[in-house]
Amino acid sequence: MKLEDILTLVNAGFTAEMIAGFAKSETKPAPAPAPEPAPADPDSELSEITKRLDDLTKAIQANNTVAVTAPTPKENDVNDVILNLIKEV
Repeated sequence: MKLEDILTLVNAGFTAEMIAGFAKSETKPAPAPAPEPAPADPDSELSEITKRLDDLTKAIQANNTVAVTAPTPKENDVNDVILNLIKEV
């Protein structure tokens, strides 16, 4: 820790004990870097992506099939509405 840093901390209102704690924490050695994971096999990644794309394609095709074969509701025209009102009365 530089003298300028210590003066800045003192001017900010930190006590000598607090500054000493900061200085001790700076002297600790840095932790060892985490080991990098082993690179994955590109072929297995590609096959996994291909499998997921196939599943997604099948799901979309099934959804489209249901949408096409589902009956669409009939829109009522003015005559149907009047007829239904007459039947209710």
